[in-house]
Parts: sequence; C-alpha cells; structure tokens
Amino acid sequence: MLGSGLPFIKAGAAGYYANNYDKGTYNFLQNWFSNTTLNDCYISSIYPWCSIRENGFQKNPQINANYHIAVSSSPDESYNTISTTRNGKTTIKKIYRKFSYDIAYLGDPQLTFDKTLVKVVKYAKN
Repeated sequence: MLGSGLPFIKAGAAGYYANNYDKGTYNFLQNWFSNTTLNDCYISSIYPWCSIRENGFQKNPQINANYHIAVSSSPDESYNTISTTRNGKTTIKKIYRKFSYDIAYLGDPQLTFDKTLVKVVKYAKN
C-alpha cells in the first residue's frame, strides 16, 4: 500500500485513500465532504467482513513522521498464477492468497476537506 500512496505524498498531497469495493469511494466522499477526518473516513468505510491489519504511525523516512498508514483486509483464500519468462523458458507459479487488501490510507489522520481547501487557497495566492 505504501507503494501506491507514496508518489502522491511525495508530490505534496497530505493524504491518499484507496477503496476497491463497489461504492467504497462514494461513501468516502460523502464523509469527506462532511468534513470528517481522513482516519474517521477510513474507519467508517470498513465493512463487517474486513479486519484492520494496521492503523498507526508509519516508519518510512521519506514521509512525514506524523502520517498514518492504515490497511484492512478481507478473507480471500484464492490462488493466483504468476508467469515468468527468462531466456525463452516460462515458469508458472501458484501463490496462495489468504487475504485481499482493499481499503487503505496514507497521510495526516486529522486531515479534513476544509484543511485541504485552506492549503489550496494558500498555493493559489502565491
């Protein structure tokens, strides 16, 4: 997950949110535009079948030490196939996937839509 959000954070974003469930982003935006914090938007988007795997301060020196990383998963128990070709020889490997990671965020847990607008106005004035 850090890999997905890192380019946005390094580009100056104060937060990154991902939700792979149907209408997951829609529900997030409803909360976000109601000025709910990024962390609370994440918590309210967790479905009953999901488990929070991590929600706390991240440890990457490239990112603000006050930022959180949060990831949730749901049971998957499927096999995925990965094909690799080297020197004309193809190898197929099956990998067991116990969990599916579908909801995550990276950023300032207290970030709100209003705080985002303040930041945008500051940039626009310069």
